[in-house]
Amino acid sequence: MRILKQKNKQGSLTVEACLAFPVFLIFFFFLLTLSKIAWLNIVLDQAAKETVQQLAAVSYPLRFLNEQLDLEMMEVEADFAHSDEFWLNLFSGKIKEADFVDLGQRLQPDSGYNPVENALLKTWEQPGLYLKNKGKYFLAREILGKRLSGQNVDLNKLKLAAVELPQSEKEFADNKLRQRFNFGPDDVLLYLTYQVDLPLPMGKLKEIELSCLAVERAWLYGSNGIYAGEEAEKLPPANQEEEFVYLCRSPTEVYHPYRDCKYIVDKIGVRKVTLREAKERGLRVHAGCPELFK
Repeated sequence: MRILKQKNKQGSLTVEACLAFPVFLIFFFFLLTLSKIAWLNIVLDQAAKETVQQLAAVSYPLRFLNEQLDLEMMEVEADFAHSDEFWLNLFSGKIKEADFVDLGQRLQPDSGYNPVENALLKTWEQPGLYLKNKGKYFLAREILGKRLSGQNVDLNKLKLAAVELPQSEKEFADNKLRQRFNFGPDDVLLYLTYQVDLPLPMGKLKEIELSCLAVERAWLYGSNGIYAGEEAEKLPPANQEEEFVYLCRSPTEVYHPYRDCKYIVDKIGVRKVTLREAKERGLRVHAGCPELFK
């Protein structure tokens, strides 16, 4: 009888072990998965930050393109307004010779750029527009791939949900991502997602999605980072905001603290630069700004 009781006890222990061991294995692999998720989150976050930093460091030429896009959009809006006025005067019999002269000037506008700037714009415009649309995703993925090489990360599970390079004011005003993310028109933004499989034999949840967001201010106005050189010591403190001034389209010897200065006749061609950049050009402040004379 004693022998039978001992065998029954051993059998019950075997059954309990058979029931508990699979649960233990599931729990163990689940802990390993949680550790992997934490590691992936750190790796992806670091790669995203390094990617936007690299993109921000080489985004300086986009400032020139964005200013041109804003300028062209304002010229189109102004042309529509003047066209309505021209046709109204024509059909009402109030047309004057000056209206035809103004129309001819608008058909052949003066860009206000020198030949070198015009050549740069012509060369840069089409590639720049491609870069700001489809090209930015290709470029960001290439940089991310290099950052994640050797990290045991499956790039097929990596999705670039949003990539934004510095934008013109008009583009940024129409950007729907403004409602979802906190960023500005001069920022580089990268938002990526990554699918992680969960080793759970039961339940509907088979995978989870990791997401990483990185935002970096682009170096659009020079005197930052590698562009600083010997001028790095002259930079304002980090907590001091950069001051901007405005220049006429045509070359002048003054800069204007106010965009709506009456001295600036052509409001469409106004250029925005930093105060430091204006002083480096040897320009002086318009003392009467925003009045024409004071």
